[in-house]
Amino acid sequence: MKEKKAKKNLHIIEEIRFGSQESLSILFYKYNLIIIYFCMYRSLKQNQCSIVIKQIFMKIISTIHGYDEAKTPFISWFIIFIRNIILKFVRKNQDNLKQEIEFFTQFTLI
Repeated sequence: MKEKKAKKNLHIIEEIRFGSQESLSILFYKYNLIIIYFCMYRSLKQNQCSIVIKQIFMKIISTIHGYDEAKTPFISWFIIFIRNIILKFVRKNQDNLKQEIEFFTQFTLI
């Protein structure tokens, strides 16, 4: 059963490598719940989660070529991939929040 899923994933990955939007959609519907789970785990709001999902699928188009099925199963690679993008998003938003707080703390009310 696992071999059948692995072969199906490899077929989808190969099609994405050749620019198949349909295969990208299949990948989205197959794994979007994992992404949503990670977003919720990181306490992202719904609109932030939407942004992250778009970033993930935009980025996967350019990085799927680096995936090597001989090194790791796709699901492992994908989980690390989405985790890294979500963490980058969270860190960036924390930095933006810190900058906003620093900006507004310049104006003390007397």
